[in-house]
Amino acid sequence: MTLVQRSRLATPDPAHRPTKSANLRGLNTVLHTHHGTVNPAAVALMEERVNSLLGQLGVMRSTLRRRDEELADARRDAAYHQHQERMHLKEIERIQAAGAEFPKQHQALKEEIAHLKQKLRNAAQQTSIASKTVFAEQTKSVQLSAEVARMQALIDASDLGTRESLQRQADAAGIRIMALEAQISDTAANHAVIQKTLTYDNTHLRARVLQLRRQNEDYKLLLESLDQGIRDRDRQIASLAIYRHGAMHRKVICKKCQQDQEEQVKLKQQQDAVEALPVPDMPVVTLATSTTVKLTCMAPAFSPAWHQLVVQYRVVGSEKEFSERVLMENPMGTPTPSPYHVRGPRANTTNPDPAVEVELSDLRPGASYQFQLLTRNNKTIGHLSAAANLLVDELPAGTSQVFPSQASRSDTVDLLFYAPLTLRASPVHAFHIYGSNEPDMKDATRLDTVAADVLTPNADGMLRYEFTQGRPNTDYYFQVSAVNRMGEGPRSDPSDRVRIDTAPPPPRHILVHRAGPRAAMIRVTSTPFPGSAITHYVIALQAESGTTESRSAVAKPDGSASLLWTEVPAASLTVHARAQNACGTGPETTWTVADLEQLLPIPVIRLDPCGPTKALLQLIAAPEHGSTVDTLVRYDVRLSTRPDMARATHVVTSRDVQEPTYTIMDLDPTQSYFVDVIYRRADEESLPCPPHQVLTSAAVVLPPSRPPNAGHDEPEPVALASRIHCVALAPAVAVRIHAPLHALAEHPLIARRSAAAVGLACGFWIALKPRLESAVVQELATIASNCTG
Repeated sequence: MTLVQRSRLATPDPAHRPTKSANLRGLNTVLHTHHGTVNPAAVALMEERVNSLLGQLGVMRSTLRRRDEELADARRDAAYHQHQERMHLKEIERIQAAGAEFPKQHQALKEEIAHLKQKLRNAAQQTSIASKTVFAEQTKSVQLSAEVARMQALIDASDLGTRESLQRQADAAGIRIMALEAQISDTAANHAVIQKTLTYDNTHLRARVLQLRRQNEDYKLLLESLDQGIRDRDRQIASLAIYRHGAMHRKVICKKCQQDQEEQVKLKQQQDAVEALPVPDMPVVTLATSTTVKLTCMAPAFSPAWHQLVVQYRVVGSEKEFSERVLMENPMGTPTPSPYHVRGPRANTTNPDPAVEVELSDLRPGASYQFQLLTRNNKTIGHLSAAANLLVDELPAGTSQVFPSQASRSDTVDLLFYAPLTLRASPVHAFHIYGSNEPDMKDATRLDTVAADVLTPNADGMLRYEFTQGRPNTDYYFQVSAVNRMGEGPRSDPSDRVRIDTAPPPPRHILVHRAGPRAAMIRVTSTPFPGSAITHYVIALQAESGTTESRSAVAKPDGSASLLWTEVPAASLTVHARAQNACGTGPETTWTVADLEQLLPIPVIRLDPCGPTKALLQLIAAPEHGSTVDTLVRYDVRLSTRPDMARATHVVTSRDVQEPTYTIMDLDPTQSYFVDVIYRRADEESLPCPPHQVLTSAAVVLPPSRPPNAGHDEPEPVALASRIHCVALAPAVAVRIHAPLHALAEHPLIARRSAAAVGLACGFWIALKPRLESAVVQELATIASNCTG
């Protein structure tokens, strides 16, 4: 058996070396079964694993017996080596006796020794290169170093005797040199064998060879006189040390196997204790409030095997951190103090109730929890029950303030609001809409409940809801609350006031009066209603040919509007009028005009002072204007002290239209008076003329005459009229000047303004657009004051 084979036998096989992880693998399979129940397949696997371990233990024991036999063989080899060592010592003595005969060759032997030293240095360098990788484990060969030290003492004693003998026997050294050269060659061969052995040996063997080579540097003088037998003895000593190390390693393996067996026994006992504890049923967990959970379970049958029933709960995903609570203490169990003992409610054995109900309040809202039950005693903990999962929920947060707005339809209100954030609560599945007529929302009622998936967000992320159940012309305030599976959250702040408005009704009356040959004055009135005020009227004229022309008129505060239509498309037409407000446009009202020429005109009057308390009123409607005079019945003159003609009194009703003049008597010079006239025909009446202020001769103060324009190209003022009448007709101002046609056409003011003059009786209406400047009014007043006829 070679040295390499013996070293391999001394090294234990890793395949037969039992490990703790391998022993625990089967037990973990049983202990960590699904939901804490005993798995029969896992138990069979555990039994098979235990049988396998017992078989491996038998193999290891047979291996240990075989290695004990090898150790006995090694001891016998050691005794044989000791016998060979004694034989080598006798051979050394014989060599010393023979060396006394060669004293003359001592110098030559020294030179040869120096040469051999050089060779040994080279070999030592090569050996040191190989020994650098195993220097770290030098300290592990303490026992072998002690053995080598003992051998070194013996070799030192041999070396001293050899030197003294060689000096006396130098003459016989020549013959021995030949033998030494052979021994040196054998030594080199042995070095090669040792180096080759080092490549196949383990780390401990390389450390020991390094130690031997370092010691070999100190023994290089002894190699000159030692023969092949001494070298064989050193190799046998090294082999013996390897056997000793193998024996120690076998002892460690045996101790480790014993520890593994003890651990298996303990694990088996623990497994039996765990299997003896009952496994509770899965608990039933319900959510009581947003932070309280109600847990209900059935307690196991009372037995001395278990002492406490415990619930463990943790956040899903956090396996290391968990909380526990003792649900019940079994009085039949062993209540001795232990690391697991925590006081809990004690069960009643006289009337045992297996149902256990408890509330857990130390929970975090918005987290998902896992609940499991287990039983335990003072020694171990049983299997966990099946897990029950529950999401701890909370009520949703409040929504944002509601922003109401009137929709395109008159009976609809759009409510815009932001949905609440659901960071910890469950998603919102519905919204409650509340409404009230008071801003404090005391009498608020639920108007509607709308699903969350029905409302779609707009570009700003706001949800839109259409409220269509409101009453017209009513003020509303709104609130919104979110609803999830826990219930209804807080309501939002009350919204701003919103009024459900309606479009205006159709106009009540349309009055059309002639204002010239192709001009008409149209007046529209409406019935008061509770909606928004009327802002405009859309008036359209439709001729018999089907052509239609529309215009807009601004409504007055009283809801009426007047429009002067200067270019009427035809004498026979239909008037359509519709009212508009902030909500929309109402239905239309129509009025048919058979002949525009037969309509009553708007009266045009002239007032002249004729005394301190009198004024002369004259109608400008000339008798020669045909059918109007023929069918005119009367005219009414009204007098008032207010410009709006409020509380006016009828001062005259005249049937003499051929002489349309009247003198207003008994006027107070210190009082301001206003007068207007209305034409009447059968059941038809005209619009009143614009109110005129009554002036007496005591109140008339004429402005100074305009100076002559000497040196200027502009003509002198022409006597145009004795009175100028101004009527406000938005967006223009109509000015009536009583003067001859040629005078108006030649006047530079009229020519510059490009006025449109319409002949009416013996005067003219001039429309100045867009408005009458103050300078123009002043100039027209100057013209009127300088008139002579």
